[in-house]
Amino acid sequence: MQSSVISMSEHPAALPRIGYSAPELIVSGDPVEYGHVHYADELQRTVAGIWESEAGTLRFESYPFDEFCYVLAGRIGLTEAEGQRQEFGPGQAFFIRKGFKGEWSMPERTRKYYVECR
Repeated sequence: MQSSVISMSEHPAALPRIGYSAPELIVSGDPVEYGHVHYADELQRTVAGIWESEAGTLRFESYPFDEFCYVLAGRIGLTEAEGQRQEFGPGQAFFIRKGFKGEWSMPERTRKYYVECR
């Protein structure tokens, strides 16, 4: 029987390489991605894990899902199409809504915990 409680602290020391989840979104840099999924329901409506990326900037016309993020290392800058910018670093959390339009930038290698809700 699978436990109802899943530790997100336990994951491979070296996260497996994902590659580029959406190469068409890359504006600059070489944001190669790494990650480990800790939980995904049977329909992939809720997915949680740890994610890491090399430095780079992505441009979204419509972010594909609601997502909660907790930054472990590095920095994430989010600039909405209207110009509002927010930055998050280690120990900070944020929620990004499905449909977000703007840029997601990482000036350095970045690692986060995430929960995606589709």
